[in-house]
Amino acid sequence: MDFVLIAMVALLLWGMSLRRDGSCLSKEQTGAVNGFFVLVVFLRHGAEILTIGPLDRIFGQLNTELDQLLVVSFLFYSGYGMMRSIAAKGAGYVRGIPKNRVLRIWLHFALIVGLYAILGLILQKNYGWKRILMSFTGWDSIGNSNWYIFAMLYFYAATWLGFRLFPRRHILAVGAVTGLSVLYILLLQDVKGLWWYDTALVYPAGMIFGLFQDKILGFLQKKVWLPWVAMVVCGLLFWLCFRLQNLLLCRELMAVAFALTILCLTMVVRIGNPVLDFLGKYTFEIYILQRLPMNALGRWIENGYLLLGLSFALTIPLAMAVHALLKKLDQWLF
Repeated sequence: MDFVLIAMVALLLWGMSLRRDGSCLSKEQTGAVNGFFVLVVFLRHGAEILTIGPLDRIFGQLNTELDQLLVVSFLFYSGYGMMRSIAAKGAGYVRGIPKNRVLRIWLHFALIVGLYAILGLILQKNYGWKRILMSFTGWDSIGNSNWYIFAMLYFYAATWLGFRLFPRRHILAVGAVTGLSVLYILLLQDVKGLWWYDTALVYPAGMIFGLFQDKILGFLQKKVWLPWVAMVVCGLLFWLCFRLQNLLLCRELMAVAFALTILCLTMVVRIGNPVLDFLGKYTFEIYILQRLPMNALGRWIENGYLLLGLSFALTIPLAMAVHALLKKLDQWLF
């Protein structure tokens, strides 16, 4: 896996160049960043089926240290995108969140969980009806990734509620979303594992940045060296919180600081190449489908590296096919 890690670093560096425009939050740039991290998530999940050996030690250490930081770009960009959409489209967009965001994402998720349920029947897994039913909400799992989808459904619902309560006062609305994110942490703290809520403040952080984007970027773009200073400051904050992450507040701030460090990095360099751009188009599908071939092939393939390679080779065309089907479904329903 250390060799795979080296290849991933090379992939990240491929096409990287100094930024000469202000498009650090363009769809292309955020997609490329998410494309890289969904690949890292795949390896993270793949590591669960590997026995860490002498050639996996660096990857194993990084995998342990990064923990849930792998998903912070997804959360931050989602919060940012939601805020910018609300600012541009207004109350009509907010009214449509339950249908166009919550229902649509849940439906996509539920259809894919149905595939895991079918696979479970084929493999004669005895999940039980209660677990199967709860897996369609994201609260439980039948072999699929679930906590992130559950969190996003909650955050979208919180966004709808916050902006319905304060339709003309966006600062208060974002404050309400932040408060509901804190409530999410408190409610799950005693009933779910740490990974369910230790990145929960990243989504409202993305909304806050989206709310004040013009002022923040306007200031940072006054001097060419200011984004570099901001990146160093955010990086130091991340390092400090990383050292103090045994405190939950510091762990939450660590995730926010990591997201801001990535943002500042993309202010000074452009990240992107055909591979990352491609992966960024199918982030959701790759994330939610990747365990399907792992689970299906795991019974017959004992070699973890072979299983990981075949799973990736199957995940990509599967993600493309499901993406096309979901797009057709969205055109029909939404």
